Amino acid sequence: MFPKRFRIPVLSLLFLTAAQAEPERSFSLTISPIHLALPVLEFTGEYALAPNFGVAAIAGYGTTELEHSDGTKEDIGILELGAQAAYYLFGDFKGGMQVGGELLWIKPFLPKEEDITVSANGVAIGPMLGYKWVTEFGLTIFLQGGYQFLFASAKAENSAGEEAEASGDTGIPLVNINAGWSF
Repeated sequence: MFPKRFRIPVLSLLFLTAAQAEPERSFSLTISPIHLALPVLEFTGEYALAPNFGVAAIAGYGTTELEHSDGTKEDIGILELGAQAAYYLFGDFKGGMQVGGELLWIKPFLPKEEDITVSANGVAIGPMLGYKWVTEFGLTIFLQGGYQFLFASAKAENSAGEEAEASGDTGIPLVNINAGWSF
């Protein structure tokens, strides 16, 4: 194939090229340390549909403290499910400035009070701007900020079948600081 005198230099060049080639990364899995303060464990998995475009799924579960009108406090469960779309304005999936949007559904698991059942949920949607860093060995950090429109509703029903409903909307800041790994 090759003359013997070229085998070692060619094989060395191939080995060095392969060792220095940056691995193709198309998936990032990160966790939100901010949510751990609630404590809610929230994961974001982002997949590169193209070098400059990624979509992500968000899932979180944990607890938060609910304060009742009488001053007592109780831990309630929280479920978060959502999605993001991010275009890399500068850079690409392996690191760069993101512009996109996030949609998040939030479901608190409210306790049953004597003869009253309460259910609630909320949806937050809005634009975001951020930056993602991916090191050569895969460590991934991203920071995102934006504004979300939060739509929430609640319904209560007692054992006599009487119902009450409430809903509202407001604006809230979007802040994501995540760390994890890209594969």
